[in-house]
Amino acid sequence: MNQKLMKKSLITLAVLGAFAGVAQAQAPASVVTLYGSFDGGIRRTSNVNANGDSNLTMGSNGTYNSNRLGFKGTEDLGGGNNAHFNLEIGFNTGTGTTDNAANTLFNRAANVGIGGAWGSIDLGRQYTVAFKTVGTYDPFNYKYTGIIPAVGATAGVRNNNDVQYTGTFGAITARAEWALGEVAGSNSSGSTKAVGVGYSAGP
Repeated sequence: MNQKLMKKSLITLAVLGAFAGVAQAQAPASVVTLYGSFDGGIRRTSNVNANGDSNLTMGSNGTYNSNRLGFKGTEDLGGGNNAHFNLEIGFNTGTGTTDNAANTLFNRAANVGIGGAWGSIDLGRQYTVAFKTVGTYDPFNYKYTGIIPAVGATAGVRNNNDVQYTGTFGAITARAEWALGEVAGSNSSGSTKAVGVGYSAGP
């Protein structure tokens, strides 16, 4: 009787294994993810002018986390390589408008690239190498309240027209970027170049 039970168990495992193989084979080669964060509230501020008046406001671009709506996509190219993109909009809770004075639609991110085991090369508007490297060591990850607020003022948060490489090899992550200045007659005018290295190991 024990032998019969064992045979049934082995058959069951074999069938489950076959279904798992079918499910894996039918996994989509293209994946698009919609994500976001919505942070709203009401704030009363006192002494907003010389008369000592207070003001009650709702407009907010986010307190703990910046308001955002984003789209990420990945296409399997085979051989462990992929094509990917990221588009991200920042918005104001109170008005529904974009959260920047220039009214740029994808002000938070607009980039496309290819990647694999060798790393990733991305083109477009994206976070700077300095911002990504320093953020690894901020326990709040630039949320409320970050302990390294100066990085945005000194090295910038995002670059336009940015060509960026990122590669992780074991505990080491290496980054390099060249944000094109797009100035006729000079490849260096208005451009930004940077490199960064991070080390992370253990829990």
